[in-house]
Amino acid sequence: MRPTSASSSGLWFVPAAIRARLRPYRQIVQRVKAERPSLQGLAFGRSCFSQFGEDQFLVARFADKRDGFYVDVGAFHPFRWSNTCLLYQRGWRGLNIEPDPEALATFELHRTRDLNLQIAIANKSGEASFARSGEYAGIDGEGYLWSDREAERIKVTMRPLASVLEEHLPAGQGIDLLDVDCEGLDLEVLQSNDWQRFRPTIVLAEAHGTEGTALLTSFMESVGYQQLTRFHLTLVFEALPSGLPPHG
Repeated sequence: MRPTSASSSGLWFVPAAIRARLRPYRQIVQRVKAERPSLQGLAFGRSCFSQFGEDQFLVARFADKRDGFYVDVGAFHPFRWSNTCLLYQRGWRGLNIEPDPEALATFELHRTRDLNLQIAIANKSGEASFARSGEYAGIDGEGYLWSDREAERIKVTMRPLASVLEEHLPAGQGIDLLDVDCEGLDLEVLQSNDWQRFRPTIVLAEAHGTEGTALLTSFMESVGYQQLTRFHLTLVFEALPSGLPPHG
């Protein structure tokens, strides 16, 4: 059994004199680890937290906007593969919607300006089974992409996006960005919004396969958005100046 003092040092096998000489360097490493949230976005000499570089597009698109507002559905993590982290660092704030209680606790720690909600978004209110499986987490039902993976399943509250925005969006607050990443259920999330009342300037959503892309694009066009670009799985839409198409 390792001695208590040596175990606490993490270098129990190293002579005490050498451990003393290494202590300043270990303190530097520990300090870097403690500041990791601000460092883990450094890639190729620039800050990038998104999985496919979406945040670089968003920063360019909103270059002159330092007080923007986002709604992040299926937020997952405040830094890892986050499309909103870089915006938050630039002064933005918003709503992070994430059913996993442990993930939400991380947002509470690192996104203190944001409102963080433990809710699943669906086209109806009720209760759902949520598969906790890291980056593969999602509502366990029809359309969920990773239902064959082993995961802890918990019960979560689900509500339509329009209902959540009606309750939690600050009065008079516009939405600059709606970011959706719900593992195959992105279209259902978008369908649960009231597009006449809540019209983000930019919408990001994932589409899997040709059919999924066509369905997502068709729906967004029907509510008055055009596709600007695509980053691998992520489709980027912008609201048309004319708003919703006329009802026929």
